[in-house]
Amino acid sequence: MTRAPDSTAPALTARALEELRAASEVAIDPAVREDYVRLLEAIPDAVLRDGPALAAEGGSLHLTASAVVLDGPAEHVALVWHARGRCWVQPGGHLEATDASLEAAVRREIAEETGLGAEAGPGADARLRPVGPGPALLEAHDLASTFGACGGHWDVVLVLRADAGAAELPLRAEEPGAPTPVWVPWPRIDGPHGGFSPRVPLPADAASDMPEILERLVPYLDEFAAEPLEDTGPASD
Repeated sequence: MTRAPDSTAPALTARALEELRAASEVAIDPAVREDYVRLLEAIPDAVLRDGPALAAEGGSLHLTASAVVLDGPAEHVALVWHARGRCWVQPGGHLEATDASLEAAVRREIAEETGLGAEAGPGADARLRPVGPGPALLEAHDLASTFGACGGHWDVVLVLRADAGAAELPLRAEEPGAPTPVWVPWPRIDGPHGGFSPRVPLPADAASDMPEILERLVPYLDEFAAEPLEDTGPASD
């Protein structure tokens, strides 16, 4: 891979590399993580959809960031309607040069697409807390022509947890007239060795890869989200 020009968002690229390297390997293949790291080291502007460094490789491959958002008791997961894909997915999207990190990009997308965390002021970030040490999953997607110039998304999936139950957290759509985001129950397995169920009752028109994504997250959530949410002070980015 030929080295591309220096990044137009060097702070974001550097922080994204730190987040990737800090991620738990519970649900991430170390070899896949190394592919992500090598991509950003060779093409720093792969954090951006329209980064000029992509032209040096002649491709349209870049990172995106998304989040599996749990309510406070970790009994529901939030899904949003993807208008172009015509399906229910986790919140997320492209990174922007002004984002300070992958987590910051995810928080911005969640606020835009669901309204969660959109309020300003001290303690606003504490409404959503990261679960576990950095990204939880890495998902590379080849895209259809309906996605325009985007040929491939290397998605970085984080898990965030709200500070209240789903019933107390109404969601709102990003655009007027668009379907309202939904909280979907995430069952638990009964018994002494119970945990998050690998089978989530998703809407019929959920994205085809959503069942696999949630199933792969189960060991991560069993390790990092099994305990009741505690008040540990404001979250940090």
